Amino acid sequence: MKATKAFLIGALVMAVFAIALLTDFPKWYKYRKGDVKNFNEISSAELNEGDLVKGHIYVTYGAAVERQETKKRFGITTSKSTTMKYYCVLTTDKQCILYSTNKSDEYALLDRYANDLEAFYTKLNGDPDSLTENDVPVLELPFEAVVQKLPKDVNNLFAEWYEDGYEEDCNSKVYLSRANFDGYQTTVFIGFGLAGGAVILLVLFIFFTVKGKKGAQYGY
Repeated sequence: MKATKAFLIGALVMAVFAIALLTDFPKWYKYRKGDVKNFNEISSAELNEGDLVKGHIYVTYGAAVERQETKKRFGITTSKSTTMKYYCVLTTDKQCILYSTNKSDEYALLDRYANDLEAFYTKLNGDPDSLTENDVPVLELPFEAVVQKLPKDVNNLFAEWYEDGYEEDCNSKVYLSRANFDGYQTTVFIGFGLAGGAVILLVLFIFFTVKGKKGAQYGY
């Protein structure tokens, strides 16, 4: 009886994990078909929720929104850490859209460029004759992303950060969420493997349950 219950529990656990992993199946299927939009060849209006996008980021005005994790002990804050940054990046049609990432190496690259760009504009407005080629910041960040609906709270923070001209200059409907397209295949294959294991364990559970309910056989 214990072994039979173990089969059922195992099947349920595998099924739960399989469902979680197979949520990436639609994205993996799109990727396999080559249904990926080139960020540097389309306008902001062509980005729709669920799209896969890849390309290069050439301009960012900095992190408009940061998501932080706060840890407390006995009601006292012990630490704060940034778990996600949403950068305001420029599309080919000069619209601003948010790109979210949790990679520290990308933080460093994008933050440095945004600071250099601000310094460039400061110098341009104050002493343009002193500008040299070295003052012009350069950025080329390759990325892959999934287009997702922009949450209302993030949208409000983005608008507050951008200030005047937000409605005209920015995409307030969707944002780019950093992704790794190659990782979808591994995730989906593991999901199918777990689903197959769940089916096998369920079959074993049914088999031993039915077998255990058969009437006792007597002989003389």
